[in-house]
Amino acid sequence: MKILLINVPIRESDFPRNFPIGLGIIAQLLEDNGYKVMVEDINAHRYQPQEVLGVLEKVGPVDVVGVSGLVSTYSYQKWLFSQLRRIFPGAFLIAGGRH
Repeated sequence: MKILLINVPIRESDFPRNFPIGLGIIAQLLEDNGYKVMVEDINAHRYQPQEVLGVLEKVGPVDVVGVSGLVSTYSYQKWLFSQLRRIFPGAFLIAGGRH
């Protein structure tokens, strides 16, 4: 099973400082249990929307996509999920995060 985990942009006026520990723990636990895991840190790269789409379209088919987020990232997540459904039509989509 192929799983894609995505960290969305947070506090876009401030530079990212750390990779999210929770996302890293999830990725490691999945890998330890035999899953193929990819992590795309949109927050760190500060991709523009068209760049995000280009990166995601190059990933290839996945079975599950997990997206982290906060209440403040809701509108971005809403846009992203519509694109994820188009790019990965058969994937199970999961919204996660602190809130």
